[in-house]
Amino acid sequence: MKKHNLPLKYGIGTGLVLIFYFLVLSAVNLTTSPIYSIVNALICGVGVFFAINKLNNLREFSYQEGFGIGFLTGFYATLVFTIFFGIYSLYHASFAKSLVAELGLDLNSGMLVFVEAFLGLLSALIVTPIVLLIFKSSWKVENPT
Repeated sequence: MKKHNLPLKYGIGTGLVLIFYFLVLSAVNLTTSPIYSIVNALICGVGVFFAINKLNNLREFSYQEGFGIGFLTGFYATLVFTIFFGIYSLYHASFAKSLVAELGLDLNSGMLVFVEAFLGLLSALIVTPIVLLIFKSSWKVENPT
């Protein structure tokens, strides 16, 4: 598998998992509670982990390369979910109004989608260095003798 295909493949997969999670929350009327969005960061982290793990299985990589793969995975996942979120918000206007009311903000639907995209990218930016710590080779302890 080529290196540039990793973030796209795992990003789309992660985005689909985010959509599934959102639809499960929607089925039980919990989409307007912002506390459940913490799981979105965990889902993003798992997707980034699998992408970097695949790169790690293929060959050695630098921190910058791992960060690029991880962040692009989160970017593609955010892109997929943001497109879905925008379409969902258009067809369920009451959802957007109730979410804005729950947050206590005065946003229109476009700004709501922008905020969601920004938070997704921010999540990817924060999760990627955390996941990269798992693959840090200098933590492997060797016997000094």
